[in-house]
Amino acid sequence: MKKIRYALVTFAVMLLAAGFFVPQFVQEASAEEVTPEQVFQKDYLTNGIAVMDDGTICAAGGQSITGYNQAGEQVFYYSLPAKCGNVCAYGEYVFAAGYMSDHTNEIYVLKPGDWTSCKLLYTGQKAQAVTVDYDGNLYCVNGSGTIKCAKISDVVSLSNKAEIVWTKTYEPNYPAIASDGKRYTQGIAVDGRGDIYIADRGTPNLSDGAVDGIYKYNPASGSVTPMYFSAGSSHLLLNRIYDICADDYGTVAVIGRYKAQVAIFCPGSTSADMVIDGAGFLEGVGRDKAGNIYYNATNGGSSQTDPRFGIYRINLNNVAVTGISLSAASQTIDAGKSFTLNPTVTPSDATNKDVMYSSSNSAVASVDASGKVTGKAEGKATITAKTVQGGKTATCEVTVNKAVTPTTTNTNPPTIKANPLTIKAKTATIKYKVLKKKTQKLAITKVITFTKRGQGTMSYKKASGNKKITINKTTGKVTVKKGLKKGTYKVKIKVKAAGNASYKASAWKTVTFKIKVK
Repeated sequence: MKKIRYALVTFAVMLLAAGFFVPQFVQEASAEEVTPEQVFQKDYLTNGIAVMDDGTICAAGGQSITGYNQAGEQVFYYSLPAKCGNVCAYGEYVFAAGYMSDHTNEIYVLKPGDWTSCKLLYTGQKAQAVTVDYDGNLYCVNGSGTIKCAKISDVVSLSNKAEIVWTKTYEPNYPAIASDGKRYTQGIAVDGRGDIYIADRGTPNLSDGAVDGIYKYNPASGSVTPMYFSAGSSHLLLNRIYDICADDYGTVAVIGRYKAQVAIFCPGSTSADMVIDGAGFLEGVGRDKAGNIYYNATNGGSSQTDPRFGIYRINLNNVAVTGISLSAASQTIDAGKSFTLNPTVTPSDATNKDVMYSSSNSAVASVDASGKVTGKAEGKATITAKTVQGGKTATCEVTVNKAVTPTTTNTNPPTIKANPLTIKAKTATIKYKVLKKKTQKLAITKVITFTKRGQGTMSYKKASGNKKITINKTTGKVTVKKGLKKGTYKVKIKVKAAGNASYKASAWKTVTFKIKVK
């Protein structure tokens, strides 16, 4: 799409005797040629169309939904209790909005391939149009623009004639386009970011003077952006908008029935980048998995046939995203600190390389739209980067440590005092008959007395003495091994106190104690 961005394609039209248009393409010299291709010829294709992932084209017409392959061969047919208008598809399922008489508050749910009759479900509001997003949600909008949303998995599990329990309701604050302030929603679409597009026909009647409009609604912020073909707040656009579609490549397409036009908006545009004139009446528009635009040219319900009627495809030469990676697979930060994840989307010439970010626990680590991650609190969180087109993902595991409390400089440090370590020797007596049987262990206080015990961790080491008498360096415990003969033994040890915040470390103090074996 970026190759044709801002390139306006216009068409000279010649009016046939029957009153239908033949497309002729007049382009700017800088624009790459974009020519609608007739996929197959078919008369009487009225109302909406949708393209399934396998390429099956679903067309609503009369009281039925018919599926065609790309060669125009019928692959399924479902009869409905009433006419249906708007159609959308997700996975194995096709959804259609009820239309006419007593069926305007219904949608039809069918699963082509199992050949069972489709289900009828009640919406609780007029089902003016339905659509699906890329995250498995179904949307229904009524004529005044109220939007309801539910998980597709919940909807398809309902029994026939059940009422859908919508989990979300949106009431966008639409600006008025028509001078009388009236609104009549004709279509709804959702892009890869989750932004919702509303096509407004302006009035439910067939007046050619109705003012059409297109709105972009962001559910997260609640903002509504009008999208027009040119500047101004009141002017005719497509002359009775009939359908709209959006894709994850960032393209939005809308059709006008009476002007037989397809308007295509490139990513981010609020005015049409291309306007394509078609044959007959245009009543349905959809997109396939590759982001190509499909529309139907019809006889508008009349009995006239024409070889130009049928399904058309506009190939936008989109390049799909195949993968994404991040500059870091894991990161450790302190609370209050930040770092930025840089994504690499492949291929480099992908049409839509936009990325969305989310956090599994934003209370631990948050992430903004640019990939900046901020540590909030101690813990772990997974940051996920997801491509808008294709939904490819990459993750970064973030560990957040406690915030580091800055140390303050004490301008009046405490006075460091000398360590008050004073010791004196003692004599310990051991009975020979006991030592003859087993080793004896004596606490340090059995051989020395602390007149003033030092501050901080104490250390001990033996300076001299019989090798059968040892000193534990940490506890000072004296071990007298069995086998030592009767007699008196002198042992010299050194003692030291490590000190603390208020006391210096002491010097080694030397003392000689006696062990008497008798």
